[in-house]
Amino acid sequence: MVAVPRDTNEEATVAAHLPKMDLAGVCLTADAAHTIKANCRQLTQGNGAEFFLFLKANQPTALAKAEQLLPGALPPSGQHAGQGPRADCERQLWCASTEPQTMGLAGVAQVVRIHDHVQEVRKGKVVKESHEAYFAVTSLWP
Repeated sequence: MVAVPRDTNEEATVAAHLPKMDLAGVCLTADAAHTIKANCRQLTQGNGAEFFLFLKANQPTALAKAEQLLPGALPPSGQHAGQGPRADCERQLWCASTEPQTMGLAGVAQVVRIHDHVQEVRKGKVVKESHEAYFAVTSLWP
């Protein structure tokens, strides 16, 4: 675990520590704040690691390409449904091979789209329903 100094932020702290970490053979997963060109390059070329990183508006070109490569109209590559005591969830997954140049991020081999459909259930009735789509990139090959 790395403490974040008061005079900086999590993103800068992680980026500064990546070169010092032994991550060979590891697949690092992180939120979109860490999906930057320098981190992707460091992980794959410097550390010998793989990554699964989420995309958001901080990488507008990569996000736009992901949306273009995986439109919602395509059938999913996989799906899973589950029931819990308070919610029913269906998750669909789409994957497509791509190139680092296409995404503007070093080491990218695939783009991923995840769609969650969640129904919160109380006393047998749906009280809340949500649909969320997420995009990610990974250096892992199909």
